[in-house]
Amino acid sequence: MLELLLPALLTSSVAGLWDLKTTEVPDEIPAVMIFSGIFFWFAVAISTGNAEPLMASLGLGSAVLLAGLVLYRKGQWGAADAWIFASIFYMIPSVGFFASYTINFFLVSVAYMAVYSVVLGFRHRNTLGLFAGDLRRRWKYVAAIPAAFVAVVMALSLSVSDFSFAASPSFLFILALVSFMAVFWRYGVVVEKHMFRKRVSTKDLKPGDVLESSIWVGLTKNEVRKLRAGKKYVTVKEGVRFVPVFPITLAVTAFFGALLPLL
Repeated sequence: MLELLLPALLTSSVAGLWDLKTTEVPDEIPAVMIFSGIFFWFAVAISTGNAEPLMASLGLGSAVLLAGLVLYRKGQWGAADAWIFASIFYMIPSVGFFASYTINFFLVSVAYMAVYSVVLGFRHRNTLGLFAGDLRRRWKYVAAIPAAFVAVVMALSLSVSDFSFAASPSFLFILALVSFMAVFWRYGVVVEKHMFRKRVSTKDLKPGDVLESSIWVGLTKNEVRKLRAGKKYVTVKEGVRFVPVFPITLAVTAFFGALLPLL
């Protein structure tokens, strides 16, 4: 069921690049992906008499789309995220591949958002100052996270009278990782609070901008005109341009399979 892997990778990559450049993904891209997937597996069903891949395409793609639209309605994803995610599995209706993809998706998402936040933060001169101030005010909360990890490991080691893990390099590595994630958590909060939201004049609004009070739907030209007529300033928000995660995860899964067992 991986016959459309390369077309899925190419079309989702186009969507990702479009998202990075404009923050919008044309509706035509997921529409073409979904139509291509369903049509291909329909043709396979007609030519071979095996409708299982077609049913898998319709079932898996629709289930993924439903989950993505729930996240969209809750304001966690943009509409393009939901549609591109589902489009991939209308084209690649393999449950096994989906399982590996899902595992990799979470890992790639964390890495992508970390890099994205760092790059975005360094584009604003005051980010490091705001971050340092936040750490000074909340250092106890940050320190409590690795401290709690150490306490749990020690308590478990004491309960089984085995301190081999606590004395191992693996423990030190995980402790360093937990400490880093605790610090990066505060960095992410600073970036989200100060970089992803800004008050702008309605004169500077453009189609595709997202109001702070709305779910992730960009303004249309008509909505921009109405806002300019009725308000002087609005608050807009910018999220992580997330669509590139889908083709990246697709490529990683195609080349390496599930990453978690390799870590």
